[in-house]
Amino acid sequence: YLVKIYFFKRLKKYNYIKYMNNNNLNRDQVLNILNSDTNLISLSNLSSELQNDYEIVLAAVKKYGLSLASASDELKNNPIIVLHAIRQHWRALESASIELQNNAEIVRVAVNINGLSIQFASDMLKNDGEIVSKAVRQNGDALEFVSSRLKKDKFMVFNAVTETGTALVFASDELKNNYDIVLKAVKDRKSTRLNS
Repeated sequence: YLVKIYFFKRLKKYNYIKYMNNNNLNRDQVLNILNSDTNLISLSNLSSELQNDYEIVLAAVKKYGLSLASASDELKNNPIIVLHAIRQHWRALESASIELQNNAEIVRVAVNINGLSIQFASDMLKNDGEIVSKAVRQNGDALEFVSSRLKKDKFMVFNAVTETGTALVFASDELKNNYDIVLKAVKDRKSTRLNS
């Protein structure tokens, strides 16, 4: 209860309460708020017209990449908007259009930031050796989301367990019994425990 009171006093102190219902704001007001230091404007509460406004959506995703989810379908298919959203938060790839989830350049940017973003890529790209290699080298647990063909690839699995030994659980049954891969995974687990 005291936390709620404190929270609302802080909101009131900084005049954020008036931004909580964004439907009454015009385009210029929204842009001014987005270009200020505050993050308390929600794209999801704006009119569909403003959710389709390039400048507003760009400003919103630069501050909070996950606001891409509330953008219009047209802007979810805009590579510039989507790239800015992904650079701010890798999970924004989830809200990108299917076309952009199938775009190698967009997905490459996302997996370089966080390999787990491969889960939002198209099935075709989850089977792309170069992109998957980048993903598992950035985060070995990305192996969970790749194609079954690449879970059987010794090189790919070795890269994943090199990054984190726990990735072994996502490998094919055959590679879970491969001496070199298991040894690498166990070494990673030992070094993790020693550094803890």
